[in-house]
Amino acid sequence: MRVQLLYYPDCPSHERALELVREALQEEGVQAEVEVIRIETEEEAERYRFIGSPTIRFNEVEVDPAPHLP
Repeated sequence: MRVQLLYYPDCPSHERALELVREALQEEGVQAEVEVIRIETEEEAERYRFIGSPTIRFNEVEVDPAPHLP
């Protein structure tokens, strides 16, 4: 399983989000490393299809895209 957490440097909640993801993986017995990706530029945001901070994805699927959508 591929797990990613993407965030902007000034995101106040990315550390807590990372803790929650790790706790959930452990509780479910899933052994997976969380790939933490710091988004620094607009180009990186476009490359990663990053629409809000923090963003959590499992196997390329965003966990909760609705809050970021218009």
